[in-house]
Amino acid sequence: MKRLILFFSIITTTLFAQNPRTSSSYSSTPLAGGTIKGKVIDASSNQPMEYTTVALYSVKDSALITGTISTPDGTFTISSVRLGRYYLILNFIGFQKRTIKDLQITQNQKNIDLGVIKLTPSGHTLQEVSVVGTQTDVQYKIDKKIVRVGQDISSKSGSAIDVLENVPSVNVDIDGNITIRGSSSFTVLIDGRPSVLEGSDALKQIPATAIDNIEIITNPSAKYDPQGVSGIINVNLKKDVNLGITGIINTSIGTGDKYRSDATFNYNVGKFNFILSGNYSNTRNRSTTDNLKETTRNDTTKIVSTDGIQYRKQITKTLRGGFDYKMDKKNILSLLIGIGQNAFNREFNSTDTLYYNPTGPRKVSQNTNTADAKTNFYNLNLNYQHKFNEKGHELNTLLYYAKRDGKNNNVQNENITDYTGYPAPPIAQNTYSKETSPDKDFRIKVDYSLPMEKDKKLEAGYQSEFETDNEDYSFYNGLPGQGILDDKYTSSSKYLQDIHAIYSTFAGKIDKLQYQFGLRGEYNYRKIEHTKAMTPYKIDRFDLFPTLHLSLDAAPTIQTLLSYTRRVQRPRNYNLDPFPIFIDPNNIQQGNPALKPEFVDSYEFSVIKKINKSFLSFETYYRVNHDLITRVLKPNSEGIFINTFENLNKSFTFGAEMMADIDMTQWLKTTLTADLYNYKLKGSVVGDIVDKNSTNYNFRLNTTIRMSADSKLQIIGLYRGPSVTAQGTSKEMFGLNVAAQQDFCKRKLSATLQIRDLLGTMKRDFTSFGTNFKTTSKNRMEKRVITLTLSYKFNNYKPEKKKTEEEEAPTEAPEEN
Repeated sequence: MKRLILFFSIITTTLFAQNPRTSSSYSSTPLAGGTIKGKVIDASSNQPMEYTTVALYSVKDSALITGTISTPDGTFTISSVRLGRYYLILNFIGFQKRTIKDLQITQNQKNIDLGVIKLTPSGHTLQEVSVVGTQTDVQYKIDKKIVRVGQDISSKSGSAIDVLENVPSVNVDIDGNITIRGSSSFTVLIDGRPSVLEGSDALKQIPATAIDNIEIITNPSAKYDPQGVSGIINVNLKKDVNLGITGIINTSIGTGDKYRSDATFNYNVGKFNFILSGNYSNTRNRSTTDNLKETTRNDTTKIVSTDGIQYRKQITKTLRGGFDYKMDKKNILSLLIGIGQNAFNREFNSTDTLYYNPTGPRKVSQNTNTADAKTNFYNLNLNYQHKFNEKGHELNTLLYYAKRDGKNNNVQNENITDYTGYPAPPIAQNTYSKETSPDKDFRIKVDYSLPMEKDKKLEAGYQSEFETDNEDYSFYNGLPGQGILDDKYTSSSKYLQDIHAIYSTFAGKIDKLQYQFGLRGEYNYRKIEHTKAMTPYKIDRFDLFPTLHLSLDAAPTIQTLLSYTRRVQRPRNYNLDPFPIFIDPNNIQQGNPALKPEFVDSYEFSVIKKINKSFLSFETYYRVNHDLITRVLKPNSEGIFINTFENLNKSFTFGAEMMADIDMTQWLKTTLTADLYNYKLKGSVVGDIVDKNSTNYNFRLNTTIRMSADSKLQIIGLYRGPSVTAQGTSKEMFGLNVAAQQDFCKRKLSATLQIRDLLGTMKRDFTSFGTNFKTTSKNRMEKRVITLTLSYKFNNYKPEKKKTEEEEAPTEAPEEN
């Protein structure tokens, strides 16, 4: 097989200044005459392809006359075409370009219907030439970014968290915690349905090899739940539509006791498609911690130094099964049931040194803190879809039920080895706690979609959510099974929340401008009952959430997007519980029942420029958070830190995000993402005035080198700059990951070797300070973690094949490559 290497010259200074040339045979008068229309679909899946670039050129001098972008159903129309001879070029990143020749607009033939036009993914073999490409990593739509993860070999051995390390707008720290443009408040959906777990915890459970694509919705429309101030992460899992049994099996092993395996099977027969998937992971992570806490009272400073090693072990087992039943052409019934268990074990061994400045007693202790948490979870999704006669006219209903039973046991052993400066026999001080937290979540959702004339579309819907969460916490002084109940830290609470919402959106198109505006109204009732509170804490309110999205196809290869949304972050039970929970001798957790919901006004503007198989995107965003929910520290009179939450008046985030996805040659692909933003905080916390800001910057460089048709190498570098918090600062972080993949057996079997944190530079350092206190913390994760992953696909593998001219041709015109 011959290798085809294509080079593209990227001149960024003139990128957005390119304008269509005017043909010498074309006058400057308005276009008038005929139309050219057609429909673009993916040849491998037969699905419509939105945002395909369609450009019309003059045969006489190859001048670009005009162009358009395909609509969500894949159709396009070029109107007012003057009499003459033309050719058409259709292009979509990651697919073979199509050239349709010999198009003539004459007096006798003014309207040309090209029918269905199939675009072929770049990975197919054409005319004995091996064209090995990758499908576009990021696709921009009017209200979301769609990230295709199939080609990201660096995440083969991990979870959705590892995939998101390479995604625009998303940052992942060394502990696997996610933020979207600096905010950790977001909602996780799986296949458009709510997740039984929340935030980063939900994403850690999903193996990367089971993911088809991830939708990053930073400014969701009124159709979506507004919970989560920074938006929505929707993980779409792989599905197969081939007849018979298909599937994929993955397994991986990593240094430091890290094991994962998962499998997905489909059985498609007649009107039924059965789905069965499961995964098992058993991972152990090691980290080191160096903390220093200082509190000042009456000219004396109390200092606690902690130096320790932490081991975290997580065992996850999940099983999902269900079916799609196509009752007829208009009705589909789907049922999906999931069960699982998430077990978490932590052991933290530390040396704590307590002393005073200028003078005072000294205490040195050897501490062991162990936590054993286990959560069993269940969920059921029942979907019904009815399609009316008109395409796009449909009704979707969802019933969702989830239950989670959580148990958490914590044991602390403090052995005092030195006191007041003199050696002493070890003195043991032991405590342990038990917590149970069963909760239930039931939702019903109805969505109605009605297409209207002239590319207009009306959507409306209703959603209700009923959630209960019970928590019982018991604290004992002494060894497990022998301790004495301490009523000071023992409590019980019941959390109840009902949310009822209605929404409507209206979308349409005026020439090259697409628009969508919507309004959502939500009634929220919340009540917290506590055994130690005389009266419950309640919220009873109604809020409106307007949204606006605009998309303008300024030129055949340039797309601009503009949006505004209003969102909310409602505090959870653990944010609100006012009664103290013992963490360790120097720290107490305590909620704040006076917390108010956090609302955000979010604005975005984006420009996307396509260049053959490459593209550049430039996004600006401005976000104002009202009553920002902030984690704060405040020492009590004994120098013990109380970890709690308060509302900061406002935060402001104004920034720009640039992404360059460049197919430099057939064997080299580079993606550069840069995020620069100003973060400003105003208000007061714990009685201290806050008025600070920082200029934050993050960079990611992802380079893929294809060494042959069956082997490739991926190098990912990332840098996250320093930032401010309400009570302190966080330092910069840099990391480098490398992965190599080799395919065997006609790509049915693949092996991936990955090294994470190759240079050993990943870290998390931050400081906190306020009136009479200061803390510093340094955390280091494992360096140079090596993982080997094996993947095997059966039945659903699509082999390369030679295309004949008839297979490649559209209805009326041949293709050139």
